Amino acid sequence: MNQEAQGVDSMESRVNNENAELIGRPIIEGIIEAHSNSDYDKLIELVSGMKGKFSQEEFNEAASAVKALGRVLSIEYLACFSKVKEDLLLWRVKYELGEDDIFWHLYLSANEKEIRAVGLLFDL
Repeated sequence: MNQEAQGVDSMESRVNNENAELIGRPIIEGIIEAHSNSDYDKLIELVSGMKGKFSQEEFNEAASAVKALGRVLSIEYLACFSKVKEDLLLWRVKYELGEDDIFWHLYLSANEKEIRAVGLLFDL
């Protein structure tokens, strides 16, 4: 998986407050689309850290819950929190049928060659 944002140096060593939204937006949009389309393979392609930790059945359950909220109205980047081994990007997503906004937590990890998604969490 190499989901890089346009205009971001692939040699960038870490996600930071200046580049987090640019790097994370195409990844989170792809993840949300994978849930909306019930595309487990696409999710695993985008978030390598979920392979073997998140079964097809668990994904189907999560995808059904997301699909019940209707179409996405907006995806708002909120913040980036740096941890020792990864960075957490927080997103607020509004859905047409959702009573409340859904907060998606995207975990990114960087090495010398790329920044990649390694974890995901959302609350309903």
